[in-house]
Amino acid sequence: MLHRNRAGRSHDSSREDQHRAMLETDHAPVPFDLQLRPDRERIVLVASGELDLESAPRMAAAITEQFDNGFVHVVADLRDLAFIDSTGIRALWQAHGRAQREGLLLSLIPGQGDVGRALRMTGLLERMSTLEG
Repeated sequence: MLHRNRAGRSHDSSREDQHRAMLETDHAPVPFDLQLRPDRERIVLVASGELDLESAPRMAAAITEQFDNGFVHVVADLRDLAFIDSTGIRALWQAHGRAQREGLLLSLIPGQGDVGRALRMTGLLERMSTLEG
């Protein structure tokens, strides 16, 4: 439906209503979860939910713990992540740096979608070991 605003310009109120509804939709965060899956000489950390400011320290601690437990190869399976922000990316990059300094290996299974795209855009996938899922 077309209406005229105060400036006399016409606008489509139904389109504005749809846009407003999209903006007002609450984004319910997906809780972060981490499962450990031993896989012969390596361990796989299967992450799901949102890897963000709140959960990045938990991910970093889990990777560190597995290296401290004697695993020389830790795999972060990120296929079930719904979201990753810069703190999640930084946690992975810092864990990678530690692994390189100590002769260990951190590999990623990035998956598809927004998380994989973010990892590609930041160059992380070019600089780290990746595995197919």
